[in-house]
Amino acid sequence: MIDSEPALGLWPRITLGLGRTSLSENDSRQVFARIEGARLSLAPLPLFAGHVVADAVEVSGLEVSVIRHADGSLNIDDLFARQEGGPLQIDIAAVKLTDGRFTWRDELTGRVAAISDILVETGPVHADTGNHVFSISTAALAGRVADSTAKLELVGVEADTDRLAIARLGLDFDAKAGDAAVTCRLDSSLTVDFAKGSARLPKIASTLAVIHPDLPMKKISLPVTGSASVDLTKPAADMILAAELDGSRINGRVAIERFSPLALGVDLEIDRLDLDRYQAPSPAQKGVPVFAPPTGIDLRGTVKIGSLRLAGLQAANVRLQLGNQAGSPISTR
Repeated sequence: MIDSEPALGLWPRITLGLGRTSLSENDSRQVFARIEGARLSLAPLPLFAGHVVADAVEVSGLEVSVIRHADGSLNIDDLFARQEGGPLQIDIAAVKLTDGRFTWRDELTGRVAAISDILVETGPVHADTGNHVFSISTAALAGRVADSTAKLELVGVEADTDRLAIARLGLDFDAKAGDAAVTCRLDSSLTVDFAKGSARLPKIASTLAVIHPDLPMKKISLPVTGSASVDLTKPAADMILAAELDGSRINGRVAIERFSPLALGVDLEIDRLDLDRYQAPSPAQKGVPVFAPPTGIDLRGTVKIGSLRLAGLQAANVRLQLGNQAGSPISTR
């Protein structure tokens, strides 16, 4: 449904301007998408050769609601039905989406998730439906989930039926929970092999920071480098990492053996670690601090520490064997 009269121009460019517009589900009055406005500008002559050439595509206020019904079907399944028609060449100089919102509602689990304040800006976009290739020179995406925000930068995106390659992927993530804040910056390239069902980030450079007023130093920064591979068929992931925490060197491997419920395998070596440094001073607190990790994680593995300081005690060549079932406390031996 279009609430206002579209603005249409035919020469020297085909231009289309839309105001508030909504799109209903197939054979239903239920709206699953709406926009506040959109603008499109096309070159007319290339259309006769099956070539769509657009100066820009701009959309504001896009809201999309996707529902998975109890029978497993989606409310947008009809959009993915095979469409008849010949191949198209598509070239768009730039795409801009502002003030977007995406909502996912799962009737099977009762879960609802929403991403708001969505912003998408791209450089030139190319697609060839006949040869099944797609590329974007640059893209920037941003969004918010509750008190968390994320920004994603992509450079050199190329895809076909067999693989996806991104020359540079940059992620900025910020989250808050009460007085605590976490920030993360990650840079890497990315390749995905659809035939093998695998993905790889061969050279990761990232920084993780935790900010809390109860920390003696108020902020902990953890630079991390390494690589990661993902088995999309299971799914599972394996990460080789090297990090430095206040002069302590950390090397090892972290394997995500299962995503739900989360199962982690850990094999870490730390040259020295002073845990007393991260304990807030409290005269009323006595004894050894308690390690209380998040529940719902199946964690197994080994942590080796060359020199450990904890509760005023010094120990050398410490070996921690971690093992627990999801939902139970982590034990060490």
